Amino acid sequence: MSGRETISARRVRSIILRSGADRCFRLTVLRSSHRLKARIEAKAKQGAIIMVAQLTDDQRKAALGKLSDWKYDDERDAISRSFKFDDFTEAFAFMTRVALHAEKADHHPEWFNVYNKVDITLTTHDAGENGGLSQRDVDLANVIESCL
Repeated sequence: MSGRETISARRVRSIILRSGADRCFRLTVLRSSHRLKARIEAKAKQGAIIMVAQLTDDQRKAALGKLSDWKYDDERDAISRSFKFDDFTEAFAFMTRVALHAEKADHHPEWFNVYNKVDITLTTHDAGENGGLSQRDVDLANVIESCL
């Protein structure tokens, strides 16, 4: 793929690699690019810390506008939503569907389940200095909505 090729924004993820306080660089990664994924994994094995880009204020506002049922937690820079089902079986089936997608995306929710209720919080621990909301959280929230 050439550096000038136009690609869909949905298929791109920015990743910041840090290999020390003095060296930091950003890679734009196609999610389907196995060769580039292998390069990132090799850098990680060499001691680089893989970080995901935190959403800007404008990006966060745009994302939250489309996720109207999700609540933003300013203190944690996270989004959360509570779900209520008819019974435990439906709640657990929903969690299973979400878990399969989360595992495939390698991005896992914080969640809590009691009987027919499921509370989900999404934040990226690798985003920014102290973690925060990233495009990975927005993507997973959209997937979660499709699992209902």
